[in-house]
Amino acid sequence: MKVKALLKGVAKVKWFAKVIGNIWTREYQKRGLPHIHPLLIFPPEQKVSTTEDIDHLVSAELPLLENTPLFETVTKCLLHGPCGQEYPNAPCMVNGLCKKRYSRAFSEETTQGENGYPVYHRRNDGRMFQKTPNGFAYDNRWVVHHNPHLTKMFNAHINVEVSVSIQSVKIPF
Repeated sequence: MKVKALLKGVAKVKWFAKVIGNIWTREYQKRGLPHIHPLLIFPPEQKVSTTEDIDHLVSAELPLLENTPLFETVTKCLLHGPCGQEYPNAPCMVNGLCKKRYSRAFSEETTQGENGYPVYHRRNDGRMFQKTPNGFAYDNRWVVHHNPHLTKMFNAHINVEVSVSIQSVKIPF
């Protein structure tokens, strides 16, 4: 139901912009939970082209206000890890490195990455969240990039990525 509502809201209700094309695949995680990977195509006049556009759509930081529905969802569903040298047996670790590239570097502003994906701003502002039972202290380096509006609306893990280059399109086989 959430997938249908998400696709309808993005494509028909035009939450973000007019969508002129979309394609998506459904996958099942190891525990059998389904998830989708949609690709939305916007008309040239509405394409995301500046870092300001990206910052308007995507956040990679802990929400400013604690004890809000958005903060609860981000800290429950959108924190990666712990992994790295201190946690070499984490499921995401391959050859001593996190295959999802966490922890990400702090960045005071969003910049265009070399591979068509942006480097999202993740300020080193001292905010942390300690998650139980592992007791690990998460800061902005561990936050999965997301759209706050969708995250709050669906109370779910909705990872949002901006692709500004044809080189960054991935086709799963």
